[in-house]
Amino acid sequence: MATILIIDDDDELLLMLGMIFRRAGYETIVSNDSTSALDDIREKRPDLIVLDLMMPYLNGFEVCRCVREMEHGADTPIMILSARMQPEDRDKAFAAGANDYVMKPVTSRELIERARRLLEPTD
Repeated sequence: MATILIIDDDDELLLMLGMIFRRAGYETIVSNDSTSALDDIREKRPDLIVLDLMMPYLNGFEVCRCVREMEHGADTPIMILSARMQPEDRDKAFAAGANDYVMKPVTSRELIERARRLLEPTD
């Protein structure tokens, strides 16, 4: 079973996303703090990271870059989940190392489908 780390500073959204992914059969780790989330990534090595851009301390772009610099984080898929809709934000997220960019609001069905695609083994 894959483990998904969800990083967002909105506690209600964290609870909802955790429930959505658990119902789909995934284990979840939630973090409302981007700096402690980096420790979770080092220690727990999630299979997928779902990350908000607008976070205190380190924003999502910075978290992406930090993950990509980690030895075991280079290949961890990162899905940005953000309310920011500007093309520049999307481009900046991909440049920082994101694998997917999903705009809020999103249906649980689309969220699960996109997570499954990111978690599929590549040949």
